[in-house]
Amino acid sequence: MKIRFNIWVIFIAAIIGLIGLADAQTAKPGEIKTITLETGEVVPDLTGEWDAAVENFGRGFRGPTTNVLKITQEGNMFKAVRLQDEAKRAKGTMFMQGELDKDGFKSVYFVDFAARLLPCTGKIGEGGKEIKIDEGFSVRATLTRR
Repeated sequence: MKIRFNIWVIFIAAIIGLIGLADAQTAKPGEIKTITLETGEVVPDLTGEWDAAVENFGRGFRGPTTNVLKITQEGNMFKAVRLQDEAKRAKGTMFMQGELDKDGFKSVYFVDFAARLLPCTGKIGEGGKEIKIDEGFSVRATLTRR
């Protein structure tokens, strides 16, 4: 009788543990999807395809453009490449790159026509489904996860 009771207690504890594990790995609405690095630091997971709406303004005004980007992430470093051709920019060229920390962006850079890195401010919003990047002088972009 005591052995049956112990088996049931272990069985119920295992079920509760599995349910808790499954719940912990599921991003809840409004939460940013994250990954845990080897160092134990938790950073946002930006990996995937994103729709980009880009505003070009200021001295080098070229008008608004759109594209699809693929962000790849290795640890806390990420880069985004274009998946479609643009005027003067080919498919596969670098769009932006940067570094993440637990609060979002540690650094983020647009890559201009001359392959220069332009420092920007960036914010991850909408539960990790939207990124806003602003260079401040000539370009800003809103990325939406597909």
